[in-house]
Amino acid sequence: PEYTYWRFRGRMSTQMTQTYISQNWSSGGESNMSGLFSLYWKANYDDKKNIQFDNFIDWKIGMNTNSGDTLRGYNISTDQLQAVSKLGIKAVENWYYSAQAEFITQTLTNYKTNTYTPKSSFLSPAKLFVSLGMDFKKTSRNKQHKISVLMTPLTYHMNFLMYTNNFNPSSYG
Repeated sequence: PEYTYWRFRGRMSTQMTQTYISQNWSSGGESNMSGLFSLYWKANYDDKKNIQFDNFIDWKIGMNTNSGDTLRGYNISTDQLQAVSKLGIKAVENWYYSAQAEFITQTLTNYKTNTYTPKSSFLSPAKLFVSLGMDFKKTSRNKQHKISVLMTPLTYHMNFLMYTNNFNPSSYG
């Protein structure tokens, strides 16, 4: 195949657990089941001269049973969608002038126990970070290990709530 400057990688995983507590167990406790789904995908560009462009998306959804919640019977334990893009233009040797954008939010509506009051939902809250700085990148001789240390003295951070009528903005900074 023709050489391309783009490299794509990803992984997907699903984990399931179950805990059973017998009624005869003297220490008490509750039986429960939980699951976690994770999807990680990255697309990186490297022209081997001056430009590197690193991108990834990381999405995790986790749920577990909750016998204390009489309305739903389950609880969202993990809910995160993160997208990061970093552009680097070579300065000298292993140093790059860099600009990075990172976006983090949740994708599902999560409720307080035994209520219809939401704790979080899509874009409520959401965080955006935009940074400028320098990135030190080094690859081992056998090209098996890479390190990137990003130093960003200029960073903008924004918190966002799409649904301000359901959430207290001061709870999210």
